[in-house]
Amino acid sequence: MAGKLLLVIKTADAESVLRRIAEKACMGWERQVEIYPVCERRSARKQHEEPVDYNTRTDQLIDLLADGDYSAIIVQAHVAIDVTRLAQVGIRLHKANSLDVLVKLIFDELRKRKLDWLTHATYQWEKSAIRSLHPDAWAQQFDALGVRWIGTNLLKLLRVVADDELRSAFLVPEAEFAGLKVVHAYFRDPEPGSSSLNVKMILEKLYPASQVIEYDPEQPDCIDGIGKDIIFVYEDGLWSGVELVRRLNNICKNSGLRNAACQIHFRYAVTSDAGLIAGRLFSKRERLQNIQLRPATASYHYDFLQNDAFSRLQDLANSTDDEIRHEIDSLIRPLAFQSDQFWSGRRDEALQICTHLGRQLVSSFLERRRDAKRGQDGAALDPIPEEKLMGWALGALRFGSTVSFSSSVPKPVLPLMWLAGPVRIDGREIDWKPLFWDVRRTAAIDYPDRSANP
Repeated sequence: MAGKLLLVIKTADAESVLRRIAEKACMGWERQVEIYPVCERRSARKQHEEPVDYNTRTDQLIDLLADGDYSAIIVQAHVAIDVTRLAQVGIRLHKANSLDVLVKLIFDELRKRKLDWLTHATYQWEKSAIRSLHPDAWAQQFDALGVRWIGTNLLKLLRVVADDELRSAFLVPEAEFAGLKVVHAYFRDPEPGSSSLNVKMILEKLYPASQVIEYDPEQPDCIDGIGKDIIFVYEDGLWSGVELVRRLNNICKNSGLRNAACQIHFRYAVTSDAGLIAGRLFSKRERLQNIQLRPATASYHYDFLQNDAFSRLQDLANSTDDEIRHEIDSLIRPLAFQSDQFWSGRRDEALQICTHLGRQLVSSFLERRRDAKRGQDGAALDPIPEEKLMGWALGALRFGSTVSFSSSVPKPVLPLMWLAGPVRIDGREIDWKPLFWDVRRTAAIDYPDRSANP
């Protein structure tokens, strides 16, 4: 990654420049951009500052550059800094003679770092193998609804985990199993477009064919007597933990596997606090001593739970699955709407609008899932309950996620990113098109509704 960008700007302009950057820059720009506010030369003279202050300030700035990792400097005209000396430091330096030129230079640098919203979103979107509408066109749909600011902000948060990132997460160092007999398992999942198929292909490229096996969670005895010390089980993401708990329940049904000396290590490319806690509480209650659940690396782990969640959940180890699930769900903070500062004080408004639009999109999606269960008699099915519609309006269990994979979209992602259909707000209506076109989410196929939960 390139070194940081240092902005030497007038103190009087710092607030407005910060605001203009925040409007267009994606999440995390603050880690790569540093602002160094300095008084204007004329102001310094009017305030009768001594010449030594001018030199001292320049010395301090040069010391800052020497001690840090910087790759570019942008200096606004007329700041009380010796620019000639600053240029001798050896770091690429740009001079801005006006505020407009300053802002243009800043965004040129942000684009190089993929930190402006459109460059960032396009880069992430192009990592997907199931992309549909270009991010710029997707944002224009919000414009047509009169809320473009929501679209650009959501795109700042977009992240697509590519297959090479999955391969990196699934590569187990040999030291972890040196001297042990191991196999690498993927889950059998007959659902069209299942991510398990992609996991299977990745594992087959990483490990010898003799070490890669299919694990059918509906038939946990399929790996009885496998004679291994460790079974590594891989999935791309751990979100709510609903599916993980279902898999652990199936393991419990197999007394041979449950009590075996063989260790079962679940490995995920992306994890969440909610999913890990759900799985760990289940394992603790059922005394599953041979199960390991590891978080993904820090940059691939997401916190969805409220700050006081751990203290409220740690005493639930003897509770039922439903009780644990209800408590976890009550503590979820939708990922895209956690920071009011990011939304410039308009978080609640953005949350309300995205909920309203998402509810309209998931209605048809949930009806298709319901209709797939229709019996041969063709009997009419009950309408989708409002509670379920609202439970999906921000993605499954209202996770409000913006993190996808290159070949599939997790159900906790905002429906605005993966569903199509007519939406209306304040008298404006458009035919909504998604960023990603996941075959599992379209009307083109039928698939079984295994559960009301993701």
